Amino acid sequence: MRLEERMKRNSNEDQIEIGLVAEGLAQGNQGELLKMLIAGIEKEAKMRKVSDTSYSAEEALGILIGLDLLTERIDQCVDIKNQLVAEKKAEAQTTGSPGGAGGGVEV
Repeated sequence: MRLEERMKRNSNEDQIEIGLVAEGLAQGNQGELLKMLIAGIEKEAKMRKVSDTSYSAEEALGILIGLDLLTERIDQCVDIKNQLVAEKKAEAQTTGSPGGAGGGVEV
């Protein structure tokens, strides 16, 4: 199933899968590169004078806010996944079944 479909459907299982993708994006070489790119864009936006750019101070602020939101959303996806996985594990321990009451995604 495509991520876009999972985002629209947004079940617990979908949120876990999306969180796994976000976690992969946020960690390792991909995560390091993403963080470096974001930091570079933020630094550039903060150091530029408005007169030196083709965009206004409001647009520069919008860029910074957008990058912060992107970082927060990635972290939020991972946090939601971790919470749902912990709940499934707790449910599985309570019910005694390996995947909880409904089976599902293994992590």
